[in-house]
Amino acid sequence: MLLLQWRTPELATKRWTMGGACPMVPGLSLCKTEEGKQITSDEGRLKMLDLCTGSGCLALSLAKEFPGASVYGVDISEAAIRYANKNAQFNEIKNVSFINGHLFTPLGKNQFFDLIISNPPYIRTDEIQCLQPEIRDWEPLNALDGGADGLDFYREIVPEARKFLKDRGILMFELGVGCTGNVAAMLQDTGYSEVEILKDYAGVERIIEAQWTR
Repeated sequence: MLLLQWRTPELATKRWTMGGACPMVPGLSLCKTEEGKQITSDEGRLKMLDLCTGSGCLALSLAKEFPGASVYGVDISEAAIRYANKNAQFNEIKNVSFINGHLFTPLGKNQFFDLIISNPPYIRTDEIQCLQPEIRDWEPLNALDGGADGLDFYREIVPEARKFLKDRGILMFELGVGCTGNVAAMLQDTGYSEVEILKDYAGVERIIEAQWTR
């Protein structure tokens, strides 16, 4: 389930649970978990980026909730991008674009976003074989493996995202269990402010968000 709570330029708080359909298929990442945040933009059109988009669930949810926004989803898997595009067509969502490539690489320069979100691979390499079969046997390895300590993608995204966030832009991650302190320290050490940790419906620290000020 995806939970979004945002503050739009019109200052109308929105709280919405994803109602679109994103089927699970072999070789495709599972739909994401709940997230929450408020955001404002001084510009008329919000611009949002979902890294490691997988099936496109987060990007599609944002695009559906904010039809006036421009939403982009990036994934290194060509199969994932194909299915994300199919999900966009199935749900008749027009304001989203899916791009094949590694994180920020396919975006080029002078791309700035109000929001960058990511549910990156965060499973420790030696824990993958211990996962539940419905995850281990369905998810591609590159959608799970976060390196020896599960933090490889956070280390890459946190510093690089500064180049792509607008002033007061928000960076938001889903976290693996036990990652909270390390990712919070990364964000603070790299110069982000207003670092906040949110719990999921099970009471687990699952979401971290921070603001970048130019």
